[in-house]
Amino acid sequence: MTGTVLEVLLIEANPESATAIKELLRESDRFEFKVSYASTVAGALEQLAHHNISLMLLDLDLPNGQGLQGFENIHQAFPEIPKIVLANVSDEDSALKAIAAGAKEYVLKPRINAEKLIRAIAYAIDGSRFNEPQKPVPVASSHAFWQACRKMIDFCDNPSIMLDEDGSVFYLNPAAAGALGKQPEEQLDAQFDLTENHPSETRISRLRELADRRDDILWTALFGGDQVRYVFSWGPSKQGESAPVAVENDSGHDLAFLMLNHMAEAVIGTDKADRIIYMNGVAEQFTEFTLDEAIGEPLDNIFQMMVREDHSNCQMILDHTRSASAPLLLPRDTLIVGKRETTRFIAGSATAIVDGDGEFAGTVLVFRDVSDRRQIGENLRKADKLESVGLLAGGIAHDYNNLLTGILGNISLVKLLVNADPRARKHLGQAEKALLRSRELTQQLLTFSKGGSPVKEVATIQEIVEESAGFALSGAKVSMEFSAADDLKAVEVDRGQIGQVIHNLVINAVQAMPDGGGLELTLSNFIAFGETVTNLAPGEYIRIMVKDNGKGISAENIEKIFDPYFTTKKSGNGLGLAICYSIIRKHDGIMTVSSQVGEGTQFDIYLPVSDKTVEIHVKEGGEIISGHQKILVIDDELILVETAHDLLEFLGYEVQTALNSNDAFELFEKATAESKPFDVVLLDLTLPGDLGGEEILKGLKDIDPSVKAIVSSGYSTSTIMSEYANYGFAGMVSKPYSVEELSEELQRVISHAEQK
Repeated sequence: MTGTVLEVLLIEANPESATAIKELLRESDRFEFKVSYASTVAGALEQLAHHNISLMLLDLDLPNGQGLQGFENIHQAFPEIPKIVLANVSDEDSALKAIAAGAKEYVLKPRINAEKLIRAIAYAIDGSRFNEPQKPVPVASSHAFWQACRKMIDFCDNPSIMLDEDGSVFYLNPAAAGALGKQPEEQLDAQFDLTENHPSETRISRLRELADRRDDILWTALFGGDQVRYVFSWGPSKQGESAPVAVENDSGHDLAFLMLNHMAEAVIGTDKADRIIYMNGVAEQFTEFTLDEAIGEPLDNIFQMMVREDHSNCQMILDHTRSASAPLLLPRDTLIVGKRETTRFIAGSATAIVDGDGEFAGTVLVFRDVSDRRQIGENLRKADKLESVGLLAGGIAHDYNNLLTGILGNISLVKLLVNADPRARKHLGQAEKALLRSRELTQQLLTFSKGGSPVKEVATIQEIVEESAGFALSGAKVSMEFSAADDLKAVEVDRGQIGQVIHNLVINAVQAMPDGGGLELTLSNFIAFGETVTNLAPGEYIRIMVKDNGKGISAENIEKIFDPYFTTKKSGNGLGLAICYSIIRKHDGIMTVSSQVGEGTQFDIYLPVSDKTVEIHVKEGGEIISGHQKILVIDDELILVETAHDLLEFLGYEVQTALNSNDAFELFEKATAESKPFDVVLLDLTLPGDLGGEEILKGLKDIDPSVKAIVSSGYSTSTIMSEYANYGFAGMVSKPYSVEELSEELQRVISHAEQK
C-alpha cells in the first residue's frame, strides 16, 4: 500500500462495530491507517496523551451519555485534530450538533460502507466537502487558488459560505454546515429573508446589500482564473469593520492567498522559496511584525516557533509539508515567540499548495492561540496528580488513624488513672500533645484524598484569615496590610482547612522575603461572569488576595508550584501549596497565582458565597464529662474496641462492644427486646469485609427507629463525615479523638435526645 499514512483514534464502545470499522479502513488505497482504539472518553484522552493522532472517529452512541458531551470535551482539549462522528440513522440531529460543535463530517450507521467512510476521511483531512466544484474551472492554475480558499475558510469560527456567481453553493465551512443543515441554499434564504420579499433580486445582491447595512455579515469577492466567487460570513467579527477585499489569481503567480481579515485565526502565506507573501491581522498580532516588515522575509525569521518535545523548528515543518499530501498538523506543544518576546501556545496546520501541474507553489499556515485551552488541560493534569497522591494518602489513613486512636486513648486513660502523680501526668500530657500533632499531619495528607472532604459551617471568612495570618507572621520581619470589605458575605467552609491554606500562603510569603518586606492581604466580594477568571463559573464569590513583594517565581517553576512534591526549598516536602490547591478545590473554589521575578507573587482564592445565616457557636473545650448511659461500641479493630470500652467505663458509662455487624445486631436486638436499649451507638464507618457504617445504621433503625448513633472514622471516600446528619447519624468524631472530644460529643447527643 502506498497511500498517505494516517494515525487514527477510533472511539467505539461496541467491540464488534470497532472491528467492522477497522475492516472498512483496510479497503482504502488512498490512505494507510494505523488505528488506536478506545471504548470510553477517558480511554481516548489517555490515547491522545501518548500518540500523535491525525484523525478521530467517535461514535455518538457511547454509554452513559458520553457521546455528544464526550465529543465536546475532547474537541475542547484537542481542537486541532479533525474529527468524524458516527451516528445512528435515527439520531442524525446529534450528528448535526456535533458538526456545529466542530466535527468535520458525520457518517450514519448502519449505512456506513468503505466508500462513504473514506470519502468522509478525505473531506476531514483535505477540508473539501464538495470533491468536485459544481461547474468546471477552466483555468488549470486556478485550482490551487480555490483549494487555498476552501482550506482557509475552514478555519473561520463563524459560519462562512462560498457562492458561485449564480448564487449556488460552491463550498461551506463546518460552522455553516452545522447552521444550515442538509439544504443550505433553502436555509440561507430563510435565515436572511432573501426571496420572500425580494423575488427580483439575486441571492448575492441581496446578501451584499445586507452586509452593507449590518455589522455581523462580511463579504469578500474572490477572483480565480476567469471565475469570481463570493464568500459571506456572519456572526461577531474579530477584526472590526467589514470591508470587501478582492483577491485575484494573478497570471504571474500560480498561488494566491485569501485575505479574510475578519478571521479569528492567524494566516501566513509563503511562496515556494518559503518567503512570506501574505500575513493577516491576527498573524501580525501574534508575531508582533507588521505585514510590511514581514513581506519577503524567510518564514522562520517571522514565525519563530519552538517545540519542547521533539525540538522541531520552522524549517523542519516546511520541509515535511512539501512532501505531505494532506495538511500537516503543528506539533502539540508548539510555542511561538513574538518580536517583543511574547509567547503563545498555538494549534494549527501547514498545507502545501500545488499548481495545476502538481508542482509545489508555496505553503499556507493557519493557526490559533490555544494558551487558555492548554491551561485548562494543565489544570486537569494537575488534578489527576493530586488524585494519585490522594490514593496513596487514603490507603494509609484508615489504618494509621486507627493506630493513633488506640495509642491516644490508652495514654488518656493512663493519665486519668495516675491522677495523683503530677510527674507522670506531665509526661503523658506531652505524649498526648505529640499524638495530636501527628493527627494534624495525617489530616494534611488526607486533604489530598477523596476522604478529605471539608466539614463545613457557615462563617465569615475575616476572623479565620486574620487569626491564621497573624499566627503565621509571629516573629517574622514582615509587615502586613490587611483590609476587608465592610459588607463581606458569608461562606460555607471548613475553618481548619481554610486556616491551613492562609497559614501556608503567609509562611511561603515570609520565606520569600528573608530580609523583611510587605504582605498585602485583602478580602472582597467578587462577581464572576463570562471569562472573568479562567475556570471560574459565573456567580458570587469571596476573593482572598495574598500578595508579597518578595523574590517572585520564575515562569518555569510557576507551572509546577501546585504539583505534589515539587519544591525549590532544600528542606521542603513540596506538599504545602498542593494541599492548598486541593482544599480550595474541595470547597468548590479555585486558586490562581501570578508572579514576576524580582517583584513578588500574588495568590487569589475564590470561594463561593453562601446564602445561609452565620450561626455563633460557643463551645466548652477541654472538659471531660462523665455519664451513666448505656453505650454500644462497634469497630473492627480490637485495640480500639478495648480502649473505647475502658475509657467509657472509667467515665461511668455502661459499655458493650462488637467487632462485626452480626454481633452488633444481636446485642442491639437483645437489649431492645429486654427493654434495656442502648442510649448511644458509637459506630465505625468502615469495617473491611463487612457492612459499612451506613448500612449497619439502617439495620439498627429497623430494630429501633429512635437509635442515636455517632459515626467515627479516620478516613472516608464519602461525605458522611462532613454531612453526617443527612445520613441519619446524631453525631460525629474523627479518629484519632481525645477523651475530651469523645465525652463532649457523647454528652451533646445524649442531652439533645433527652430534650426531645
